Amino acid sequence: MSDTSQGSGWWQASDGKWYAPELHPNYVPEPLVTTVATPPPTPPLSVPTLPLAESPTGNATPNFLPFTSGGTPNRDPATGHKGTPVYRRWWFWVVGAVALILVIAVAASAGSKKTTSASNSSTTVVPTATTPSTGSPTTTPQAAAPSSSGRQVEGTLATLGAGTFTGGKDVAVGLYDVTAPSGQSGNFRVTGTDRYNEILGTDGAGSGVPVVRTKISHGDRIQISGLSNVTFTPVTTPFVTTHATVNLYAGTWVVGQDIGVGRYVATPGAGQSGNFIVSGSNGYNEILGGDSSLGGVPSVTVTISKGDVIDISGLSQVTMTAQ
Repeated sequence: MSDTSQGSGWWQASDGKWYAPELHPNYVPEPLVTTVATPPPTPPLSVPTLPLAESPTGNATPNFLPFTSGGTPNRDPATGHKGTPVYRRWWFWVVGAVALILVIAVAASAGSKKTTSASNSSTTVVPTATTPSTGSPTTTPQAAAPSSSGRQVEGTLATLGAGTFTGGKDVAVGLYDVTAPSGQSGNFRVTGTDRYNEILGTDGAGSGVPVVRTKISHGDRIQISGLSNVTFTPVTTPFVTTHATVNLYAGTWVVGQDIGVGRYVATPGAGQSGNFIVSGSNGYNEILGGDSSLGGVPSVTVTISKGDVIDISGLSQVTMTAQ
């Protein structure tokens, strides 16, 4: 490098300095001559060039830094920068790493989307035939499910023989229609939170009831005598909320669930006599049917409100006629 030309071939760079011919970017050394009898030497490597741009000083400078025949990029004497291959640049490897991470993430996301689903199914309570019991309780598990009217079915189908049993242990807590085998008649009694005392079944004497609407609570004491078996069937009938004529029978009934709010005339079945009691917002206590000299009445007109409880005993049918 010199401030002035030192002879033929010296050239001036963009920094105004003069450099030897062999330092010029386009300099190609002469091929070596060998005296060994070998195939002709390989011609010098052809280096592509781009048009030269004029620098502010008027000298032509290269637009790129070509490689020498040895494969090593020349440096621009003015800037000292190399012409680095793409695969040696830092951003080339960064881009490659990011692309690999994205591919792995997409594959993992696709695998995580494979899920399984289980559909919920409702259980319909279907009464089944029961075998006479020898005294031990027999239960058939059934899931509680709301009916189409919103009634929450409570209880588990069960069959008990004669003996003493406990609510919540031998019979699940719930609301049942309790029945006896055909041709049998005996005593059915519940004490505790809920109370019932009926002659269950019909043996031709006409003194019993075929079914009792019974609520069983935890700890209730259930007594059965004179019957080979008694079946507890969970109630699944829809709610009755409209003011309309309905037929009730022995057991417990709730206004707003089993009968609509309103005014009714209660009439017993032909030739029947028993107790008809309403408790809650309204109170009634009558002997429906039977001899009037013994206090019996042929009918009673009642007004009932939501939540009132109707207790019927000794009657297989009571017609509630809407008024």
